[in-house]
Amino acid sequence: MKLWFFPETGETAMGIRRMFGYTAVIAISQRGVSFSIMPETPIFMNDQHVEQDHETFYGLGIAPMRDPRDPSASGPIRSGISLGRILRRGEMMGPEHDPHLFIVTPNTDASARERGIQTPLRWQQKVEVLSQSIEELSGQRPQVIGYERRPRYETTGQFPTQTRPYAGWGARAIVEVDMNDDFLEVPGESGAADSISLASWRLWVEDEPIHAETFCAPYDP
Repeated sequence: MKLWFFPETGETAMGIRRMFGYTAVIAISQRGVSFSIMPETPIFMNDQHVEQDHETFYGLGIAPMRDPRDPSASGPIRSGISLGRILRRGEMMGPEHDPHLFIVTPNTDASARERGIQTPLRWQQKVEVLSQSIEELSGQRPQVIGYERRPRYETTGQFPTQTRPYAGWGARAIVEVDMNDDFLEVPGESGAADSISLASWRLWVEDEPIHAETFCAPYDP
């Protein structure tokens, strides 16, 4: 899991790239962003491309995300920081900081459909289990966003072009934040107007805006 705190002032952006099959859990609050990456192999399928059973999927993917101390937790995303920890009151994603949760996961592509997989998402049932687990932790249902697997040549480079329209943003999820987005004037105690600084964040998956929030900054619970 990676954590980024928002700056006190100014604009910035953070995100993940090279989404060629993995699933990401993204949490965004008025304090910052967290990204948890779940590789397709070995969490969703093994090296022989066989789908993992529920117990293995839970042990490799969900348990370490919830709590690394869980005896069933193992695998590539095990660390000392967990979603369960940062969702507690007083932490980055505590309820007082208005957290929003998202799961970004691959859609079923043509190759998978040829093999008989007809669900909208490649790992539909496992994503549903993941979503339920996150809801148990946070009290809110995460928004699930499907993305298209793209050839790597479509996602390299910095600027979109006519021949490679996804070169600038393909296979990426980006969170933009502006800590000086706007000002709101409200009546003050002396009768003069007081100015409140407004900040905002917005989540993009490729070139599609997914969600945006505006809040008072600096935030003082």
